[in-house]
Amino acid sequence: KSTMSYYLAGIVAGENGGTIELGDFEGLSREYLSRAVSMAQSSKPIKVRIVPITEGSGKNIKPSSAENMLTVLRDRFSEEGSGVAIMDSVSAIVPTSELEGEISDAVVGKRAQIVARFMRSMIMWLRNKERPGNVFIVNHLFGIIGGRGSITAGGESVKNLPAVRIRLQPIEKEDDGSMVVGGSVEKLRFRSNESGPKQFKFFSRPGYGVHAGLSAVLDCIDQGKAKKDRTVTMGSKSYGYFSKLVEQADDLDLFVPFVEALKK
Repeated sequence: KSTMSYYLAGIVAGENGGTIELGDFEGLSREYLSRAVSMAQSSKPIKVRIVPITEGSGKNIKPSSAENMLTVLRDRFSEEGSGVAIMDSVSAIVPTSELEGEISDAVVGKRAQIVARFMRSMIMWLRNKERPGNVFIVNHLFGIIGGRGSITAGGESVKNLPAVRIRLQPIEKEDDGSMVVGGSVEKLRFRSNESGPKQFKFFSRPGYGVHAGLSAVLDCIDQGKAKKDRTVTMGSKSYGYFSKLVEQADDLDLFVPFVEALKK
């Protein structure tokens, strides 16, 4: 989920310009963030600003609360030089009452209130920004104990306010940790969804993120433009085993025919 958000943020920032503003509540690797964004292969330099996770200085330094971090994220995104904001993730945010209180204190509903206020304010900024903007909210699914289905942290606002809502889950995993991830567009505002959720796949490499070339191979197979039996073939050319394509992931020219086939 984070990987997909960073990749899409890189595409948006590369096409429309603007800084990527990140509120990181999970403690991601800065090196991985840089690689995941760069996989968008933008011809323009992309700047990423990360909201500080602490406040104060010297002996007075302390962890920053969710309220403070999200306020900084909102204020930075409101600047015209910013084009993308990412909150990663809803499940990891820590309200002030939880940060400063006892572990046993009840803080029921506080996270949902914070997220709802943040999302409402970001929607208003999206409406008023001259530069096109996008906000990505990363969340997690949790199984219902003793029941069926799943729930998400953050309350009903996380479900109802986004213009687009996507669910992701791993489908296949390679020996090196690479994986095929399946996606389902569960909500697309102002578009008819009578035929059901739109399904898609992408390929993720450990330490790098979304690989556009291998994702294009998967798309070509799903659309019938390529075949995957024992080997991957397109037209009269065989590209060998899919695992071999994974091993050659750094050879971007190898995947150009698949990318071009999707444009036809």
